[in-house]
Amino acid sequence: MSVQTDTLLASAADGHRWQIIRCAPPHPTTTLLWLPALGVAARHYQPFAQALASTGVAVYVHEWRGNGSSTLRPSREHD
Repeated sequence: MSVQTDTLLASAADGHRWQIIRCAPPHPTTTLLWLPALGVAARHYQPFAQALASTGVAVYVHEWRGNGSSTLRPSREHD
């Protein structure tokens, strides 16, 4: 089954920006929102997300604030 992998851009009202990785077949049978482990960038889950997508599951892997593609970094200035 063919799988399309792309990156969606997201932003919050406070200016924080991050990416959501989407791996999906043309006609998914179900959808999974994947919450990565704290301290692990979403990109590390992409191979497994693609494997799930090849079975018919649309997978969306978001990025936690301060991790990976997030524009924020840990700081006492913000949560």
